[in-house]
Amino acid sequence: MAAARKFGASSLSISNWVKGEKGNGSGASGKAGSRGGSGRDKVLHEFTALNQTIAERRRKLDILEGRFEELKATR
Repeated sequence: MAAARKFGASSLSISNWVKGEKGNGSGASGKAGSRGGSGRDKVLHEFTALNQTIAERRRKLDILEGRFEELKATR
């Protein structure tokens, strides 16, 4: 919701942009007729990249937490 307000777009648009970046690497910025200038596109690209980094690190954290629980159970 905060991103939608910050970028002046709907929550659905933000979601589609993020999904588009994950799916084909081109995202919303490559679509014909997209609103906004290059500044907005740059921010949305950075937003998407940060979202992907966070998701990747959460997956790694889940793996580490699982291993931690395994080790804790064996002591």
